[in-house]
Amino acid sequence: MKFYLSTRNKTFELDFLGAAKILECSESEKRAKLPLEDYFELLDKNKRQFYEATIEEVVDKEIRRGADSSNKLLKILKATQKNSKQLTEDQEEYIKNLIDNLNSGSIPKKIIQNALKSLQKIKAEIHNPLKVVEIL
Repeated sequence: MKFYLSTRNKTFELDFLGAAKILECSESEKRAKLPLEDYFELLDKNKRQFYEATIEEVVDKEIRRGADSSNKLLKILKATQKNSKQLTEDQEEYIKNLIDNLNSGSIPKKIIQNALKSLQKIKAEIHNPLKVVEIL
């Protein structure tokens, strides 16, 4: 969820709690009237900012589409990362670094393919994060 607040000079993104605090009021507080002369101008600023923030996410997702080896390995690593209660801090950091390197494209394709072949050999134990880290 994205929340934006615009003034006449600038627009900035708010987190959920920040937006909730702005909208918070007491039961006894009277309804405020919105200044309609600025409303549509500020709404357009918010829409432009939202569009600029979300267009980058769409472009990133389109680049990494498909079922190539790096995406398969990335899915396995993210699943391992979610189930990392058995792992040490060093092992968790290792997985995080692998994910970052996969996302940046700095791991050669042949190494990714070899890692996937090794992981496919442990089919039933692929949900065991210790086995996955051991192989990688």
